[in-house]
Amino acid sequence: MIGFSILLFSFLWINENNNSNGIELLPVMGAALIILSSPSALINRSLLSNPVIVYIGLISYPLYLWHWPLLAFGKIIDTNLLAYKKMVMILLSFVLASLTFYGLEKPLRQQRPTAKLLIIYLTIMLFVMAIGILCQQKYIKARADIDNDMSKIQAAIREWDYPSALLKKNVFTVDQQTYYQVGTHQKSVLFVGDSNIEQYSARISALALEENGKNAIFATQESCLPMADPESDLDSPDICKSYVARAIQLSLARSDIDTVVFAGLWTLQLEDYRMTPELLKKNNDDFKKDVVKLMQAGKKVYIVLNIPVDEALNPYHLFERSYWGGFVVLHGGGIKKNDFVQYASPVVNPLREIANQTGATVIDPLDYLCSSNFCPAALEDGTPIYRNSKHLALRFVRDHMNYLDQTMR
Repeated sequence: MIGFSILLFSFLWINENNNSNGIELLPVMGAALIILSSPSALINRSLLSNPVIVYIGLISYPLYLWHWPLLAFGKIIDTNLLAYKKMVMILLSFVLASLTFYGLEKPLRQQRPTAKLLIIYLTIMLFVMAIGILCQQKYIKARADIDNDMSKIQAAIREWDYPSALLKKNVFTVDQQTYYQVGTHQKSVLFVGDSNIEQYSARISALALEENGKNAIFATQESCLPMADPESDLDSPDICKSYVARAIQLSLARSDIDTVVFAGLWTLQLEDYRMTPELLKKNNDDFKKDVVKLMQAGKKVYIVLNIPVDEALNPYHLFERSYWGGFVVLHGGGIKKNDFVQYASPVVNPLREIANQTGATVIDPLDYLCSSNFCPAALEDGTPIYRNSKHLALRFVRDHMNYLDQTMR
């Protein structure tokens, strides 16, 4: 029972975030204890001797060989592999493992070793070795060989730099809230929001280093909109409430902060938050009170609306694999602007109204990221605009995204 308990604990506890410091030895210890226990032990007698479990043990090696390539190629074919498709892949791996066991592994085990068989096996081994050497020496082109366009896509997907090394140089805490600051100017701009404000940090930090710029202070919390009371179904809604309230309090307490910029993935209220019309109204009423409070204190307030979001903007859809080697980079991806405007209107229109009523300034990313009727996923030279379906790419923000520059002047 001890060995089984250790295995169960390992299954439930160990993941990619806590698989170091020797903890990965726990399942090995658990398996060893089960193996060393007698056949009459409770787990061995009642569970591991079950015919189904015994059969899985028989086909376990071909099952191990089959399941990973099936899942890997399934992910290649469909980047958003749904749970039921994964289950189909796993069931298929059981079928193929059974066929491999009875059609190949078992017959080979039953054959007596002969000189002819040894020559066949040695030939196969040398052939595989030769293929590996040819690939290593690049005589055979790898399917994953990338060109310049593909390297841009890979960079867009992988790069994320918040908090950057520059931001970490000046970190301060007020009332248990952590802030990052860049610049040594007399005036400061406070940026409040979720990861959609973090995505702008590379550009904003560069502006803060300019001679005639302002300091940039970041008060952010991932997956938390910059509203004092987002009535969401998040696991930690109290965190969302507190970080906004503390950020507003900081801006009111510091005279050097003359500008506050709110930005977020406002469409979260339609997706993860699953807002009712009543809750939407309550959120907007509370947000309006915060904006009024800041305006009355003499602060300039900017409200940055939603960037276009859609799976079609994900850079994963800017290329496809060629079965003859390498990648084929696709151009022209994107979404219709009017479709997104209609989708986001329940959360964007109230923000515009709040700005009209309070005197806050609205910045609409669609004015910069979209044409009159289309929001592209990449620039004309193939540079991706987005990191994923809900965030802009770091290089695009740093080199091309200029609609927040006005907040730092």
